[in-house]
Amino acid sequence: MAQLKATAHATRATLQSADPVVAFVGAQAALIYYWDLSTAIEAQTGLTDRTIARQSLRERGWVGHEKTAQREYLIKRGAAFILRAPVDRAGESETLRIRGLIGEFELLAPQPETMRVLAGDAQFELPARYYQQAQ
Repeated sequence: MAQLKATAHATRATLQSADPVVAFVGAQAALIYYWDLSTAIEAQTGLTDRTIARQSLRERGWVGHEKTAQREYLIKRGAAFILRAPVDRAGESETLRIRGLIGEFELLAPQPETMRVLAGDAQFELPARYYQQAQ
C-alpha cells in the first residue's frame, strides 16, 4: 500500500492536469482515491455508473462483480484508459505503464491533449507515437 500511495501522489498533479476519464476495477480504486480525478468509472460492478450497474444478467456469478463494462461502452463514455491488465486483442491494444505500479494498463480512447500531458511526465510510459506528437 505504501508503494501504491507514493506512486499515486507522485503522479497526481500530472493526472489532474491531463484530466482524463479513467475506468478502473477492484483494488485500483485506491489509485482513483488518491488521484481525485473529476471522472472515474468503476467498470466491474457499476458502483459509479448506472448503466453498468443495471446490466441484466444471464446467470449469477461472483455476486457484485459480474457486470463488467464492455470496452465499447467505456470508449463511448470517453475513458482514456482502464486500470486493469489489457485484454488480449490479438495485438490491437496499446498500453500505458506507470512507474511504480506493476503491469500495463489498456489505452481505450486516448485523447491527444491528455496523452501530450502524460508524455511530459517520466512516470508514464506510453507508445512511441505519443512522444512524437508531444514534440
